[in-house]
Amino acid sequence: MARLNLKQYEQRFRKALGARLPDVRGYQEAGVATQTDHRLRAYLADELDCHREQLSTFRNLLLRRSRVDLIDDVEFLARRMTHLADRLRTADYTYADFFSRGPLTVEQKARLYELDTALIQALQDLEHLMGEMMSAIDPGLYLRDLTEAVQRIQTLFDQRTEMTGHS
Repeated sequence: MARLNLKQYEQRFRKALGARLPDVRGYQEAGVATQTDHRLRAYLADELDCHREQLSTFRNLLLRRSRVDLIDDVEFLARRMTHLADRLRTADYTYADFFSRGPLTVEQKARLYELDTALIQALQDLEHLMGEMMSAIDPGLYLRDLTEAVQRIQTLFDQRTEMTGHS
């Protein structure tokens, strides 16, 4: 995988953000907010699945290089990605209820937008790290950073879930 330069990285972030999120006012109507929420979570889950598939390729590379010492870490990271993607996909019921309670307050809309933007940024950071790892001389050095990036996505999603009142 080729390295992304910073400009390409920022362009991809803006494109992903624009395609998935309305502006803060877009969270006003329950129907729009629910659709936006569903699209965002589907996008995040699909991207995590793609990165998990890359980890499978990476695991095979490690085996060819006789780096079996890293296999458990890669498998752990893949399981975390799968678990998080599954949580993102199955959150429909809790979020539909949240958005149907009535108009969101300005603070709720702003916080939701902030969390959604941070989730997309965290996913872009994960993508960047995956690219760096795949082209690194010692890719094992990136496993801790990748695990932290997945944890960041998990934490942001947990905060978003807590905001809905469905912990």
